[in-house]
Amino acid sequence: MVYKVGNHDGDRILTTEWQSVGSLSLGSRSVPMSNLLRGFSLALDLTQGLKREHAIRTAFMAIKIAEECGLTKAERSDVFYTAYLKDSGCPAAVDMLLELVGANDIAGHREMKLEHESTFARVRSGLRTYRHGKPLLLKLIRLPFDLRTASSKFPGSAQVRCTVGRSIAARLGLSEHVQDALYSVTERFEGTGLPRGLKADEISIASRIVAVSQLTDAYRTLRSHREAEQVLKDRADSLLDPELVDVQLGLLRQKNFLDGLDDPGIAEWIAQMDPTDTRVNTDRDEMLDIASAFGEVVDIKSRFTASHSQGVAKTAVKIGLQPGMDEDALWALDLAGQLHDIGKLGVPITIPNKVDKLSDDEWKFVREHPVDTRRVLIATDLFAPIADMAANHHEKLDGTGYPLGLQGESLPLEHRIVAVADVFDALSAERPYRAAMPRAKVLEIMDGVAGLKLDEEVVAALREATRSLLAA
Repeated sequence: MVYKVGNHDGDRILTTEWQSVGSLSLGSRSVPMSNLLRGFSLALDLTQGLKREHAIRTAFMAIKIAEECGLTKAERSDVFYTAYLKDSGCPAAVDMLLELVGANDIAGHREMKLEHESTFARVRSGLRTYRHGKPLLLKLIRLPFDLRTASSKFPGSAQVRCTVGRSIAARLGLSEHVQDALYSVTERFEGTGLPRGLKADEISIASRIVAVSQLTDAYRTLRSHREAEQVLKDRADSLLDPELVDVQLGLLRQKNFLDGLDDPGIAEWIAQMDPTDTRVNTDRDEMLDIASAFGEVVDIKSRFTASHSQGVAKTAVKIGLQPGMDEDALWALDLAGQLHDIGKLGVPITIPNKVDKLSDDEWKFVREHPVDTRRVLIATDLFAPIADMAANHHEKLDGTGYPLGLQGESLPLEHRIVAVADVFDALSAERPYRAAMPRAKVLEIMDGVAGLKLDEEVVAALREATRSLLAA
């Protein structure tokens, strides 16, 4: 990506000194793919409602099963990355389905991970999340209509999930085997799964291993070790490959295996388990493609944010072009804009799509998402230098923002730019409780808080930048 830096002969729009983000390198070095996906797997965990580091524990178990099965280094690497990215398509599909029936998607994912087999268990599980917060009578009235809708939409939903997961793997440059495995994550060993109804060995070995390891972790963390073992036995031949179940049960009886699985520091050393040490280049274009891919995973969760991350990144760069920021700084703004809301994967879809005023508990979810953004980006190593810039997009100059209540000089200029870009894009887009605002109205509102909550000079630069945004 080459940014067209403007050459302004008139007055500078911004008089404050611009700081370049020097800690980001534009060199052609490479870093371990496992480090990058360790961080993003934490973001995907947010969508599942499970104990943190679910994907990391799943990857640990999966790689151990693969070793016991005598898989080659390349095959074990495929298993490793399939485990990391198994849920990458979830926000694109299941969330939309759950929104359709008014369910809490985070709680819904958690129940789905348990893969209930009996009709009673499925009904009980569904009623926990269905029409979340609504009276039982209303649930019973709506149930026949919503079941009809869900049954017609679910097959397509599963295919969307698998297609998006495969696409993410392709954009990351992972092997075709990983791509195929991610397209098969909703298949069942007995042949009744989706999207292709594959059976037994027709299903990728990586998919079959990950199915065993992720179900094990779900039951160990939500229920108990003993129940996890029993569920594996019960699901053998139907959901799971019985031979792989036997391997997993054997591992679950080994102390060294359990010590590694339950190690509180597992996230620090899990990246070393990639048998092939897959690398990712840190050149500008590749990093932007990775950032935009995960930004899209976030945005696709709701139709109201379908292009929000891209919009924030685009606006932030346009603001930075006004005084002629150097390309490193513009690049950092672009990355931060694409990734600023990755922590929102942990916010139930019922919250951003709610028409009424948010409750105190709902606001707690909202206020927590920048904390998760920062945690995820730091864990990637690659994007750690822009973690604060991305996470501080809801902070305000007067200290009334969240989550830290930073103010004034505590907020570097790049952080203020991302904050302004975020407000601009959010006000410009449709929301469930209002129509999209005209650009003139948006700028009028932002002018009203410039100097108090938003940086006055950045808002002035935004006004200048909107001319080029309109022309873009």
